[in-house]
Amino acid sequence: MKKLLLLLLFIPVVSFGQIGKAKEKTKRIVIGVADKMVGYPELSNLPGTDTYLIYYRNLEFEVSFFNVLVYTPFTIYTAFEDFKSFTFNASKEELDYLYNALLEPLLKKDKSQKSISVGDVTLNYKKTMSSISVFVDHPTGITDGWMGYLSKKQLARLFGKK
Repeated sequence: MKKLLLLLLFIPVVSFGQIGKAKEKTKRIVIGVADKMVGYPELSNLPGTDTYLIYYRNLEFEVSFFNVLVYTPFTIYTAFEDFKSFTFNASKEELDYLYNALLEPLLKKDKSQKSISVGDVTLNYKKTMSSISVFVDHPTGITDGWMGYLSKKQLARLFGKK
């Protein structure tokens, strides 16, 4: 009876195993990171293609979540982190065009809001003090995001210009 019990306890341990071969993860070539302390926003390229990926932390979520924390002072909340990304296809010239379009309000001191379509998303940006504020409008069904404020230096780092 003891042997049967030991055998029944041993069967579940043996049955937890990986079946098949795991897929290899696609490597990305990081072009630049705007803020190296926190590691985002990040622009990277998929090797051998003209596909680029921008990975960022949705700061719009944090601002609205912080407002909830302010009004309920004695409740403990776990930290939520909302990361988003989007991909787009571009040549080197189109990538330079995107960089120059985002840099333009900082150079011309134009405070009007501008928009540019990048892949499936639309970037809405405007100059705020000495930086630009970048909002990302994702396709329908995905919540929109805010990349935060990017200075001239951070923008240059993001696009690998420094």
